[in-house]
Order: sequence, then C-alpha cells, then structure tokens
Amino acid sequence: MRGLLVVRRALNEPLLVLAAFLSILLATTTLVALTMYASTVTGAGVRRTMETASIGDRSTLFTAPVRGATFAATDRLIRDQLAATYPGLRVELAATARSATYVVPGQERRKTPELLTFGLSEGLEQHANLVAGRWPRAGGDTVEAAVSQQVASALGLAAGRRVSTDGRVDHSPVQVAITGVFQLKEPFSERWRHDPMLVRGAEIGNYTTHGPLVVARETFLSRFADGVSATWLAIPDLRGMTVDRLRPFAADVAAVKDRLAGAGCANCNATSRLPAILLQLDTAALVARSTMLIPVLQLVLLAAYALMLTARLLADHRRMEMALLRARGAGSLGLAAATAAEALLVAVPCAVAAPFLGPPLLALIGRLPWLSSSGVRQAVAPDAGVFAVSALIALGCAVLLALPALAGARRTYVEAQTSRGRRGLLQQAGGDLLLLAVAALAIWQLRHYGAPVTATASGELGIDPLIVSGPALALLTGGLLGLRLVPRVSRLAERVTTRRAGLAPPWAPGR
Repeated sequence: MRGLLVVRRALNEPLLVLAAFLSILLATTTLVALTMYASTVTGAGVRRTMETASIGDRSTLFTAPVRGATFAATDRLIRDQLAATYPGLRVELAATARSATYVVPGQERRKTPELLTFGLSEGLEQHANLVAGRWPRAGGDTVEAAVSQQVASALGLAAGRRVSTDGRVDHSPVQVAITGVFQLKEPFSERWRHDPMLVRGAEIGNYTTHGPLVVARETFLSRFADGVSATWLAIPDLRGMTVDRLRPFAADVAAVKDRLAGAGCANCNATSRLPAILLQLDTAALVARSTMLIPVLQLVLLAAYALMLTARLLADHRRMEMALLRARGAGSLGLAAATAAEALLVAVPCAVAAPFLGPPLLALIGRLPWLSSSGVRQAVAPDAGVFAVSALIALGCAVLLALPALAGARRTYVEAQTSRGRRGLLQQAGGDLLLLAVAALAIWQLRHYGAPVTATASGELGIDPLIVSGPALALLTGGLLGLRLVPRVSRLAERVTTRRAGLAPPWAPGR
C-alpha cells in the first residue's frame, strides 16, 4: 500500500518527476560512459604499447656458467622462475651457448689460424629457413652440424660435406658432417642482439672466428659444454597485460635475479629493460586517468546543480502538501521515508539502464573521424565495475533529489517561507571567497605540473585531489560569486533606471 502511495504521489507532479528522471538518467549515463571510455582508452593504450614493443624492450636475458652435467638443473631453475614471474602468459624461452674454439680445417700449421666454434641455438628451426640439407641430429661419433650461408661461403662448406678439426687448446680431433645450410628469416631482429656471430657468421679480433656450427642440444651438452657460458632469452607475450598489473609485474621482473640467487643459482644474472618500460607505461596510464577525472568532476558538479534545481522546484510545489501532512500528524520519519522512496523510485531505473546505454553512446561517439582513426576498440559490454559506478552515481543523485524535501519536512510552512530569502550559510561565512582562493591555488598547481599527478609521501606517484578538483572548484566558485554579485548589480541597476522618468526598472531589487 505504501508503495502505491509513493507512485501516486510521484504522478501528481509528472513533469517535475520526469525532469528529475531525465536529469538522473543523463548524468548517470554520461558519467558511466566517461568511466568506460577512460578504462577503455588506458587499456587500449597499454595493449597497443605491448603489441608494438620490440623484443629488446620486453625480453629478459639470463646468463650463467654451465657444464654438461649442470646445464639441465640451471635450465629447469630458470624455467621455474619464469613460470612464477609470468603467470598465465605465454613465454618463448631459447637457450644459446658457444663452445671453445677449433682450428679451421686445412689451417692447422698456420701460426695464427682462423678458428671456428660449435653452438647450441634452441628454436633456430622456427626462425631460419634451410637453404640446403636438413637440421642436425644427435648421436654417433661424427658430429652433425648446420651452418649459415655466411659461414658456408667463407669456409667453402656445403650440405653433405665432411671435415675434420682440432681443438685450439687441447688439440682434440672432431669429425664433422655438415647436414644443412640455413638463412635467418629476420637477421636484423633484436632477437639476435646477444648473438652477433650468428648474424654475421664471424667475429674478428686477435683471431678470426667463424660460426657457430649449430649442433643438436644433446650433442653440445655431451661434447662441447665444458665450462661455457649459456644464455637464455625469454620473450613474453604481453598483449593481454592490463593496467592494474603493470607496477606489480615490473617489480616481479626486476626481482628475478634475486630470486634465482635465493634458489641456489648465485652466478645467474638477469637483465631486462621491461621493468623501466612498465613503470613508464603505468605513469602514463595514471596521468591519462587523472586527466579524465577533471571533466568528470565538472560534469558531476553540473549534474548536481541541475538536479538540485529540479529538487528545489519539486519541494516548493509540495511545501503546502508537507505542511498539511504535518498538521494531520505525519511525523518527520514517515515524511522522510516517503521522500526517500520517491527518490529511489526515480533513480533505480537509471542505475539499471545507464550501463546498457553507455556502450551505444561510446560507439556513436567512436564514429567521429578523429576517434575512429585512432583504432581504439570501445568496451562492448558493461562489467561489474560499471554497474557499481552506475549504482553509486544514481544513489548520489537520489540523495540530492531528496535533500530539499527532507530539509523542509522538519519545518513548518511559515519557517519554510521565511528561510527562502536568506543567503546560504556558506556565503554568510565568506566560504565562497575561501573557495575562490583554493580554486586559484589548484589551477596554478595544474598549470605548473601539467597534470594532476604528483609524488606522494612514500615517493610514488599519485593523483593530487586538490589539483584534479581545481577546474570543478573554479566552476563552483563562479556560481557562488554570481549569487553574491547579482543582488548588488541589480540594486545598482535599479538606482540607475529609477533616475530616468521614461524607463521602468525591469529588475526587482535583490534584497
């Protein structure tokens, strides 16, 4: 029965209730759309940066001294740490290593012969094309190896040829069968920045060293991994990275070296540019979100002002009704409950509808040429966070809609009429002038810093609430100063116009 009375009461003022409904719906939909847009834009920016990041920017390079008997344990330890550091992400991991040097066949009697080296290059089959022959296999007394076109041309090697070489230090003989010749698909990729010999085919120093002669992993570990330095290149797929994971993920990647040392690999080293890039990206996302807060707060203020005007009109229309209800014995609690129920009756449908109206609004705006050309994909469906934001905004609107009626419920009709001509307490105390000073300070700080992001007490970056609210405070201060100045201007205009006999003053004095 009470619910029917609330509905019937709302229908008594259909135009004002409709105006309140449209005001709340517009405010809720706009703010929800802006929230979704801010989230979409920052998320799209992170995804675009991760998609276009070079291998050198997102990879991590591990190095460790190994032997044939210790390589497997070190490799497993690094893979375990990668699985803990990159949970849920696909990571490409490839190990490379180079053997000691061997004399180029036919130059054994030279004083400074040219040298060659054998190598382990995991995953090379996916990043190189065979020009001739096949990839090497493990097993047998003869070492099977594949060489690049540069090495084949420099040393006169070809698929199917067999050669013999001796170690430069221990003079141990090695029989080699060249099984294939390959060419890198992307020789200038940063994938090979730590292995320039594989790209060029040779290194020139005191000795000219050719190679590597790529062999199978088992062959390298059993015959050439005697005290060598191995390298692991980890390349994660970061296209699914979200804004909230940037800073924690950067900390995890930066701590990989310490975790490896704690796990027993004291000689393991890890280097990566990824943590610095992730922190820069997190800062950029924070600046973008904070910048979006400035128009959001201004829209909140304008929506609150429009809704308060509607609420005041509705309360004025019902002032006599409230006085009659109080005269008939209605208590303040009952009147407040009825007012709150009416406000919720208007706000709840807006809270439900706004999350579904936000995506079409964003899609419509996204068709603008300067937005569609950016390639930003708008959110197509609202999530739980969007519904929470919509509910909070609608609840705030309901409170604003009910406040004038709740304030009038505790006054008699004479008290309500007497209070209408009074200035607000904020203006009487000079609060508008204080707000002017605060707004000026906030605007100055915004112009000085360029964005509402400053260093916090802990040394990290955060959103400064004073700076981000500066434009909204300036907007509010302008309205309050207008209320202070309009009565004085109207009295001055009255004095000017009353001195002229042929001009009737159209303004009432602001007393």
